[in-house]
Amino acid sequence: MPRSRPHSETPACLISLASGKLNTVEPELTPGERLRTRIAAHPLVVPGVYDALSALIAKHLGFGAVFVSGFSVSASQLGLRDLGLLSSTEMRDMVSSVSTASGLPVIADADTGYGGPHNVRRTVREFERAGAAGILLEDKAWPPRPGQDPILPVEEHADTIRAACEARRRGVYVIGRTDARAVEGVDKAIERARVYAKAGADALWVEAPSSTDELVQVAEELSEHTLVVNIVERGVTPHLTRSELVELGFGVIVSPLTGLLAATHAVTKAFKELAGESTAAVVDRMATFTEMAELMAAHDAEPR
Repeated sequence: MPRSRPHSETPACLISLASGKLNTVEPELTPGERLRTRIAAHPLVVPGVYDALSALIAKHLGFGAVFVSGFSVSASQLGLRDLGLLSSTEMRDMVSSVSTASGLPVIADADTGYGGPHNVRRTVREFERAGAAGILLEDKAWPPRPGQDPILPVEEHADTIRAACEARRRGVYVIGRTDARAVEGVDKAIERARVYAKAGADALWVEAPSSTDELVQVAEELSEHTLVVNIVERGVTPHLTRSELVELGFGVIVSPLTGLLAATHAVTKAFKELAGESTAAVVDRMATFTEMAELMAAHDAEPR
């Protein structure tokens, strides 16, 4: 396995713990600058959050950044599958809520930018004003178009990335994602990723490598770039450990659905008990009222 590339030297105040969590606060930087600094300082594990409370939990546990996915927000806010129904305004508002609650750098899922280049420019600037530190742009046609290619032409998405990079005013970190692996194969997906890097993407996300060999191939052939890997429990991509993924060369490890899936399972269990005689059987798996109050009180006491 190839070893991960050494990260650039960082000031002593930015040295991270072995867990990937930062133990100090950076000086005044824009959200985008803070995210860049944290990625440079240490490979970053980024949990998916879907509201202010889940973002607070991530902050409390010491994570260095959070990810807001369209799937999670569609599920938590609309109770619907991720079918392109969320508007840019709804996602922007969730980014604002998560950023305000956690104070952490927020990577926002912006699908394909919600339209053409002018839409992309507006999306970037509104997301930046809402507190976004990073923005994910993907080349999957969205919403799905029956009877048409599910993947956008490579140059069309490259234009989207160029528009995003030109529009940013606060250094938002642009991640170029390709979903071409499932349609065109891993070789074509890697070729697309190279085009997106030339268009200005700060990091590359090749979605859904289906084996460890494919993860190795992606890491080796794109080794000169910052690489993002998406780990979904029981998903297509092998569920390797953080150490294994870092060893391969991935600098950002996103786990977008861990919290949402865990919360859905826990709430279902608790509500099943509630529908019966009592929740006594699951009470030891719940937070106490005091723990909840303390979590929110700690946030409320922070200077604004």
